[in-house]
Amino acid sequence: LGGLGGVQSNSANPSPSVASSGSFSGTSSGFPSPVVFGGGKLGGLSLGNRPVGLNLEALRDNVDQPLSELQVRREKFAFFEKHCTRIVEGVYVGGDGAARNRATLDAHGITHVINCNAFIIPNYFEVDLEYKTLWLTDTPNEDITCVLYDCFDFIRTALAGGGRVLVHCSQGVSRSASVVISFLMWRDGDNYENTFRLVKEKRGIANPNMGFTCQMLQWNKRRTLEIAPGGGVDRLHRVAPHSQHDPRYLVAKPLTGHSAAHLDARGAFVLQTASGKAYVWVGPKAVDPEFARRGEEFARQLQVYEGLGGG
Repeated sequence: LGGLGGVQSNSANPSPSVASSGSFSGTSSGFPSPVVFGGGKLGGLSLGNRPVGLNLEALRDNVDQPLSELQVRREKFAFFEKHCTRIVEGVYVGGDGAARNRATLDAHGITHVINCNAFIIPNYFEVDLEYKTLWLTDTPNEDITCVLYDCFDFIRTALAGGGRVLVHCSQGVSRSASVVISFLMWRDGDNYENTFRLVKEKRGIANPNMGFTCQMLQWNKRRTLEIAPGGGVDRLHRVAPHSQHDPRYLVAKPLTGHSAAHLDARGAFVLQTASGKAYVWVGPKAVDPEFARRGEEFARQLQVYEGLGGG
């Protein structure tokens, strides 16, 4: 700072003179004298060169303030982080913290696991537990409906054998909650609002993303209204890999049209008709028999979960 001593000031742009002690030289520099609070202390610190201890009494009022919305949210997530939450008899929702904890799984008698986030979470106990692995992203444009009936089959088989199922994703908020909400909507014949409320009461952080919510509402409308006499429409589904990360897992994906122009001789398709029938079409150039098998499986699922008859 000593090198600044030769700086000249002028009335248009006054510059402070710098004293050797490092403090401003009063009002002659153009700056007002510092305002001193509480006998030379500001915010619990001395205005001199030596700091003093914090005034904890002054901070007490801040501690007593109510938690912010963000703090409440964080505490909720921390509370449920390792919870394996029982939603109904035999069906649980959780996150990675529960899925990786063998003691927690054993305490709840878990025998089957649906892993909704295989991108980052492995099947920790494949030797002892039965897994269904899904590659679902927690984004609004992810089609969750094309895996629902496989999940329903998995859950029903586990429960019929006296097992218990944990459905988990990363935090037990969106993907896993959506699968369980959909299952209960089908099983209990209830609407989305009531079923979501039931799950939310058990697991306070359950909150499907907006895309999943819209899909469940549309799926339930199709399942309950369009199967009524005169309420159906023709729908065409193409058997295809669900994800590039697991190309051997085939699902039925809906197409926007249902004419013959949408058929491909190399694939398998399922036609869901307005009259309540399901037909499987396998192209003459289809090589892999798994495509035909999955088409027939989906037609069966339409009969079970949407009340369609066979073709």
